[in-house]
Amino acid sequence: MRRVIFTAIAFFLLSLTSAFASGVSVSKSFIKANEAYETGDYAQATELYEAIVQEVKSGALYYNLGNSYFKEGKIGYALANYLRAKRYIPNDSDLNDNIRYLQTFTKDTIENKNLFCHLYKIFFFCNIFSTKLFFYIFTFFNAAFFLLLIIKKGSLNWLRNLTFILLILSAIALALNYNRYYNDKNGVIIKSEVSVKSGSSLNDTTLFNLHEGTVLRVIGESGDWLKIRLLDNKKGWVLRKVVEPV
Repeated sequence: MRRVIFTAIAFFLLSLTSAFASGVSVSKSFIKANEAYETGDYAQATELYEAIVQEVKSGALYYNLGNSYFKEGKIGYALANYLRAKRYIPNDSDLNDNIRYLQTFTKDTIENKNLFCHLYKIFFFCNIFSTKLFFYIFTFFNAAFFLLLIIKKGSLNWLRNLTFILLILSAIALALNYNRYYNDKNGVIIKSEVSVKSGSSLNDTTLFNLHEGTVLRVIGESGDWLKIRLLDNKKGWVLRKVVEPV
């Protein structure tokens, strides 16, 4: 597993963000959390990181929190926080290495039959940047295209056509990126083994079992129960408490 993020740049950015949240106390907590992690007090580090993310949302924080949970042996919580970090730093190599590494601990092998799976492969560039950055890119090309429409010069036709293509590609990337990280209600199993039921009751038939670290999509709710769908399109009901939302 990669180490926690300590770099001066990461801390500087975090400090700037925290200044808009709860001031220097967040920065001090971040330092204490990193120190606790380094000394092997992972429970304390986890507690401090959890408190900070209630005030500040950051890829670095979720990344470090995932590391702490992994050191505590809580694979499901670790993976959930890594997936949260991907919303902010989707192309971070250390983060993606950690996610792949954690997936080797998951007992469930599930084939991805989701339609969007093929779209993500075709439009692979949608994972390069965060949703916010793709929004800025889309806004830029949108404004540039309409500006070029106003400037009616034949010599700019090639630039106008190129801008239109980039506008379409950025729109697709924004839509797919948003769908992956915000539109879908994803979760991770956090218990060693859970039973997936045919309905929202313990008395209903057990369809199959899932294990810690399995990623799923929440498609319905009923009291203490969640209706879930897996990547292979299997469906069922599990108790809300065994799923950590992403």
